[in-house]
Order: sequence, then C-alpha cells, then structure tokens
Amino acid sequence: LTALEIIELPNVGSVETFNTDGLRSLAYTLKVPNMREQTLRWPGHVALMHAFREAGLFSKTPITVGGATVRPLDVTSAVLFPKWTFEEGEADLTVMRVEVSGVSAGTPTTLTWDLFDVYDPIGRNRSMSRTTAFPCATVARMLVSGAVSGPGVLVPEQLGAMPGVPEAILAAMQARGVRYQETVTTG
Repeated sequence: LTALEIIELPNVGSVETFNTDGLRSLAYTLKVPNMREQTLRWPGHVALMHAFREAGLFSKTPITVGGATVRPLDVTSAVLFPKWTFEEGEADLTVMRVEVSGVSAGTPTTLTWDLFDVYDPIGRNRSMSRTTAFPCATVARMLVSGAVSGPGVLVPEQLGAMPGVPEAILAAMQARGVRYQETVTTG
C-alpha cells in the first residue's frame, strides 16, 4: 500500500495504484534496474485498507469477544468475503497496464500496453477468467502441438522471449475478444 498514485486509464478513468509484490520470477530472470509492480484499485481503496489495518482488523493475534476467542483477520474475512463474491451473471472488468521506458535508437521511448476487458454475457465468462484462462489454454495447446518446448517449468517471460509466441498468444486473445492497446511515446 505504498507509492500511491492516481492515474488515468482508457475506458476506466481514474484509478489509484500502489506497490505490491507480484513480480515473482521477473525479479530474477530479467535484468531491469527499476522494475515494480503496482495494483490498480478504485480511488479510496488504499485509505480504507490503511484504516482497516490501523483498527487491527487484519491482526492474526487472537482476542476474546463475548467469551469466544477469535482472530480479527478471521472475523474480517468472514464479514467481507461474502460481500466480494460475484452473483451469477454479475459483470466484472479487468484492467492492466504494462509500461516500459528506455532508449530506442538513441531516443527516450515509452511503450505502453493497456488491457480493458469485461464480462462476456453470451459465453457467461468472467473477465478475470477470460484474461487468465485464455492465455494459459493457448500456451497449453502450443506445448501439446510442439510449437513451444523446453525442459522443466517455463516462466512467462521465457515464453515471451520465444519467437512468435507472444504474437500467437495475443492473436488467440484477440480472437476471443480480449484486446490490448499499444501506445508508443518518444521524446
């Protein structure tokens, strides 16, 4: 919940971003000196989470309430998770931005990819399912067909470095209605 910023995203408007810890293998496999991951949420999320944390609602230390011993985190989870569960057919959306800055042919350049995807009411597929399962299924098909091969576990950035693989994944996503918008900014 650090490095809070407000940014504007296409089709969404203002969102707040803050540092999170999901870089996983990227932190070890890519030589990028200033890489960070941020989570996107609606404005006000960080302040609410800070208030919950300061109130002790995420504490794992047991307390006694009405003669029962409970962990505040368990009570918070029991109260909030049902509110965060989607109803059948309830729409969701997924947004993501990948931004890379550096120098290309001597010119400062920023490449930005924006994803905006929504619930598919015809296929009844949630956006989060579409944006995670479709790429996974595409890569699984490529593994079975032999288009992708290699020993052991292949992390996403290894797949991204293989000729033709990113293009095949993006084409498969686009065929299913999941699109990325690319922007190049120089100077």
